[in-house]
Amino acid sequence: MSGRVMRFAVRSALSLCILSTSTIRTPATADDPPAKKVVAGDLKGNWLGTIEAGGVKLRLAFVVQATPKDELSAKLVSIDQGNAEVPVDSVELKDDKVSLAVKKIAGSLEGTLNPRSGEISGQWKQGSRAVAIILKKVDVLPVVKRPQEPRKPYPYLEEEVTFKNVKHDVTLQGTLTLPMGKGPFPAVVLISGSGPQNRDEELFDHRPFLVLADALTRRGIAVLRFDDRDFGKPAETLKATSAELSEDVLAGVKFLRSRSEIAATKIGLIGHSDGGVIAPMLAAREKDIAFVVMIAGAGLPGDAILRLQSEALNRYAGANEATLEKDRAQSQRIFDIVRSEPDDDAARKKIEAVFQESPTEGDAKKDDASKVARDREIEILLTPWYRYFIAYDPRPALTKVTCPVLALIGEKDFQVPPRENLPIIQAALKEGGNRDFLVKELPALNHLLQPCKTGMLDEYATIELTMDPSALKLIGDWIVQRTSN
Repeated sequence: MSGRVMRFAVRSALSLCILSTSTIRTPATADDPPAKKVVAGDLKGNWLGTIEAGGVKLRLAFVVQATPKDELSAKLVSIDQGNAEVPVDSVELKDDKVSLAVKKIAGSLEGTLNPRSGEISGQWKQGSRAVAIILKKVDVLPVVKRPQEPRKPYPYLEEEVTFKNVKHDVTLQGTLTLPMGKGPFPAVVLISGSGPQNRDEELFDHRPFLVLADALTRRGIAVLRFDDRDFGKPAETLKATSAELSEDVLAGVKFLRSRSEIAATKIGLIGHSDGGVIAPMLAAREKDIAFVVMIAGAGLPGDAILRLQSEALNRYAGANEATLEKDRAQSQRIFDIVRSEPDDDAARKKIEAVFQESPTEGDAKKDDASKVARDREIEILLTPWYRYFIAYDPRPALTKVTCPVLALIGEKDFQVPPRENLPIIQAALKEGGNRDFLVKELPALNHLLQPCKTGMLDEYATIELTMDPSALKLIGDWIVQRTSN
């Protein structure tokens, strides 16, 4: 798997966590003329650079201030993570060597300031992982624009709510938006993708579910979105499977039915990514679900999805066919172990043996950092969520869904590729006798239904639109047509 575990969707849980090791760019050569002496004033200002984290580019900035006595202080700003600010605990300048410590996230910068080039060249470390970074001084830090995000006051009602999954004794918190007027209104429950997410499905300073809820509520559809039960917890601790999480969604449906403002027979589900698998899973057994919208929901089993994701990333990185075939074979062996060996300790030893027998290029350097990354990868693979995901085949559930279904996947979605998944979804719905479904590939859109060029992870944060307006309109039109009577 090319030294990384691929997930259904990229998580905002990146939280400045760096996923690979890189070499450091040399700031100057032996032929360069002597540099002038570096002083504290040279460090004052806004320093901006970019790091790569598992194929995702993140812009980091250090804002450094200096007192008249050359005492230095700074803060770290993650531009592509909502301009999140973290205080820097210490700033040191010795000759041309720069050191900054950010204890809150176990991070540090070690670099060399070259006054001729106006760059700080060095390494950003977080925990046991490190990446190269080149920082350049800028007058003003870039501002992330998200033009689709709604601004208050909204032309509808918004209410903070709680509801309970009695079966698993889980209390969930969310937001219910209600159109103005008497009602009762049709309604939807939004279901997020893999990993614990907040109610807005927030990542890279995009809030897709906030934008989607706003668009639908303005069209007369009530929307319930909620924080996942394990929101804020690390991926390697996840215990709830997709099947168990579907019970949280059912609790949300029951909560909506208890509200007088909601039309109890017109409650549907909209799921994104793994949520697009959970939605038909629930609708297959709960026949009073009014409709299902699958956004980038899979038709293939989880292990096949992961192999396709890994292959797309490797091709994008320029891997040759020999490397791709080696990766496929290693991935299949590991997935077979996860599926067939229920004992975690035994499975862990078998997976470690596979990595040792057939190391990938990224595994060549067996240092402490790579061992930590590998151990974390194995822990994630052996979580109940991942074990279930790898083995789950969505097709049987899809054949049992009798309510209307809208299945959308972007043409450039590499995480759930449309050409491999949409025909399977369509065939399963048709096999089950469903007479009201629309399966559609949306041109030039990615996994988040953003207009894009490549569809790869490094574009997500740089695209201003959170969700393509035509996709929002299509979803709204389709629901209104099925709930207006």
